[in-house]
Amino acid sequence: MLPTNKDPEISIIPPKIRLLYTDFKLVSEAHYFKIFSAKSISRNKSFTLRVLDFNSEFYKCNSNIAATLFVQELLRLSTLYPDTVLIEDFEICDKAVAFVTSSYLPLSHLIKEDKGPQNIDMEKLIQDVLTDLNFLVFDMGLSSKDSKSSIIQTDFENIYQISDNNKFFLGDWAKGLETVKALEGLSEVNMKESDDDLKGEKEIQTFAFKMLELCGVKNEDIQDIMYIKNPKVFMAGLDALLSGLELQSESLKKTLRSLLTKDGDTKKRLANFSSTKRKEAKEETKLVDPPLSKDHIIPNTLAKLSRLEFRPDGFWSYSSTLNIDGVAFKVSSNIQITGVGLWIPQNKGTLKGTVKIVESEKIEGKVLASKAVELCQTMPEVKDYIFPLMFENHIDILADKSYSIVREFERGPISYKGLNGKEKMLFNEKIIFEFMNCVRATNGTHVTSGQFPEIYFSY
Repeated sequence: MLPTNKDPEISIIPPKIRLLYTDFKLVSEAHYFKIFSAKSISRNKSFTLRVLDFNSEFYKCNSNIAATLFVQELLRLSTLYPDTVLIEDFEICDKAVAFVTSSYLPLSHLIKEDKGPQNIDMEKLIQDVLTDLNFLVFDMGLSSKDSKSSIIQTDFENIYQISDNNKFFLGDWAKGLETVKALEGLSEVNMKESDDDLKGEKEIQTFAFKMLELCGVKNEDIQDIMYIKNPKVFMAGLDALLSGLELQSESLKKTLRSLLTKDGDTKKRLANFSSTKRKEAKEETKLVDPPLSKDHIIPNTLAKLSRLEFRPDGFWSYSSTLNIDGVAFKVSSNIQITGVGLWIPQNKGTLKGTVKIVESEKIEGKVLASKAVELCQTMPEVKDYIFPLMFENHIDILADKSYSIVREFERGPISYKGLNGKEKMLFNEKIIFEFMNCVRATNGTHVTSGQFPEIYFSY
């Protein structure tokens, strides 16, 4: 039975979406939109609907701002996670506007369901939220001037996690900007360049203190140190709180400390993540190559390391919207990575995605090189079922430092796989490669089997 327009909750959903989906359930409400879960009739799968709430007080006060923010959030989500949005199901019908995405939930719901933050990747959460905060503060100019309000709300209702790829994002951009009047300057540049270090400070503090609470610090203990003005006394209290926590990693403790420190010279402010500064840093990197260690050998010999053996009766699947394979490694001498070998599909069709070299044992490390690729059976460069993907520039790999080869592939046909990988491999009696599992790679590749059968390098 189709939902009727008489249901006040359902009536704001455009008609085509009401025909294509069923089992509508209200998940959460924001200033100018509502979030529903619904099941696709054709796909027999659950999705999330975001619907412009033209009955909300916010919309009634200023419909143009509400509609603008709604579309801007859609564009931002499409830019960050293009595979998440079902563009074909976007619809406008009179005042009714809605779009469909992969399933996601507010962080507050996840905490209640899991009865705690144990299953939440806290470092990824912090990284993704800071990225969005940077965009909202520096690009959108939404930093709150009201000491009692913040873009991030303490109930975590406007932080969302996408179910199938462990990504987080900020929504309901008007949260904390308590009146429509506060948004009247959206299109105006009303922040001076000299104030960059102060932008977003309220948002950082609100978020960081809430992260402490999520990690297990009692609210009353946080209140005890929040308003301490003396930096040394404050840091002593903060360190005491952090020392009593059992966190997911030592780096998480350092991150939380850096977000809350009151030392103006070292504070990890949002200004350090501004898009302008990132662009400047990229340009500097292009002009000046970073110095290598003094024992660096200028590469003059091209080489190939065969990491895995071909497995003719095995296969590797890509059934998720985003499939992340990775393997971490160290080398005993300085080298330069020139490319990576990739297994091709076993069947007709194309595997699409991106291959990266990152400076970390985790998939989220600093990206040193990235290249898009489309793999199929008929590629002329293929030999022994392996396509040699070569990077535009050679990537400096320093001895005894951790790096990872990471690839993010879309859903596609199965590929070949390899076996019998080793933790340590000696190349030409000169260079030792040590392989480790890449943290948070989700598609199964590890030291002994999976993807990346060959590594091309020079030394």
